[in-house]
Amino acid sequence: MTHHVAAHSTHSTASLRTASIYPHSFRLLHWLLMASLLVLILTGPSLHTIARPEWSLTHGVLPGWLWGGRVLMIHLIAAAVFAPSIVAAAWVYFRRRRRKRLPYKWNHLLLLGGGLVMLLTGLLLQRLQWQPTLYTTARAVHALGWLLMTGSLLWHIVMALVRWLRLLVPAFHPWADWQWKPVALFIPLAVVTTWLSFSGNLLPVGRTLVATRIAAGDNAIDDLAALPWQQAPQLVVYLANGVGLHSGCTRAGVQALHDGREIYFRVEWDDPRENRHFWPWKKTAEGWEALVTNPRDEIIWYEDKFGLCFPVQRWRQFELIGCAVVCHAGGGWAYGYKHSPVVIDDWFWKAVRTDPVGQVDDKYWYRLDRENKDG
Repeated sequence: MTHHVAAHSTHSTASLRTASIYPHSFRLLHWLLMASLLVLILTGPSLHTIARPEWSLTHGVLPGWLWGGRVLMIHLIAAAVFAPSIVAAAWVYFRRRRRKRLPYKWNHLLLLGGGLVMLLTGLLLQRLQWQPTLYTTARAVHALGWLLMTGSLLWHIVMALVRWLRLLVPAFHPWADWQWKPVALFIPLAVVTTWLSFSGNLLPVGRTLVATRIAAGDNAIDDLAALPWQQAPQLVVYLANGVGLHSGCTRAGVQALHDGREIYFRVEWDDPRENRHFWPWKKTAEGWEALVTNPRDEIIWYEDKFGLCFPVQRWRQFELIGCAVVCHAGGGWAYGYKHSPVVIDDWFWKAVRTDPVGQVDDKYWYRLDRENKDG
């Protein structure tokens, strides 16, 4: 009798221990999803606040209690981890539930569904700048996916702490029953999703501006329009998240010529209205009135502008993610500030302040001096 009880007790303990240890793929994805999703949820509102004014609830100014700094770069890195993880998690979840005939839980479906929506719309946001309506729709759905994921994750955490606390450690245990097969299958999936997300940056073809050489006698400085622009190939760049334009989107065509000593650029873009106002004054019965709607970030009585920025030396990080590596959110400025370990040259054309005299500002970005706000 005693032996029978001992054997029964041993069998029950072993079964309980086996049931509390999740598959290695589940635990691996739990870590990756939790870490990347928390970063995405925290950086998402920061990106919203520094968006164009008609979209941002804070008119482009980041509140001090939100995540500042290189939030765009951090968001992109977290997205690169999240993308393969959510795809793998959905595959593992539905495969296991179907094979074992387990019921689907609504919170799991919301988490996985919201994650897949964020992944799909995130990819579309990088490729739909040419179509303002589709771009705006994808952005709105992306925001809804963020709300869905945030609410579902909070509920998931509450339920884990209240009802499934004893399973919390087994669900994240990193070393128990380690298996290389899930890792080996996850790596190519991560390569594919990263390629889909950043292929435009990884492939220089189609995003390289070629400057055509011309004879020194062709550079009629007094009439730049007379230069042989027909010889220069045009690089088409689709821009988004701007002020005005077509829902913040436009298409810019860039050309370049050089004679071995001087270089010339020609830029054309679609704009429904030409803006040649910069805080103008209006004569009234009471005197002169400054036409300003927002002293911190004027967008109504303001000029058209165009800028080219590039590092003075080759910088691989800038080649991969562009301004995201130097653009920082916060600092008290609308749309953030610039801070870079490498000097960034900035050529800045302004319709009112530089164009009438045929000039372009030559500025630079470098390390930010927070005390003097000069960087």
